[in-house]
Amino acid sequence: MKMSTLVAGAFLTLAALGAQAHAHLKASNPKEGAVVTEMPAAISLTFSESARITALWIQKDQEPKQKLTAPTTAGEQIDVTVPTLSPGAYTLSWRVVSTDDNHIMSAELHFKVASKTDMPMKH
Repeated sequence: MKMSTLVAGAFLTLAALGAQAHAHLKASNPKEGAVVTEMPAAISLTFSESARITALWIQKDQEPKQKLTAPTTAGEQIDVTVPTLSPGAYTLSWRVVSTDDNHIMSAELHFKVASKTDMPMKH
């Protein structure tokens, strides 16, 4: 009984370590859930390890996804050029391959672009 518990614990530990080894998003500009009135020149994605984007889309509200050209360079930080964005809620979706272990991961970033008149007044 104790041996099976030990084996199960070892398996779970290895599974957890393996899950941490994949390239995941650590930071972005704009940040997840941010509301911005001015978009940066590019969306910056910072991953936990070097990665290469293999597919990239942006979607405004409930409109169809628009495929974007993925940057060809790999790195921990990747800047993504997006078209001019009008006010609305956006989802940036991507698929990356880790350059360290070749694992493929998909994820999304959600943010809103608000017109300056939509932002609350500061007192």
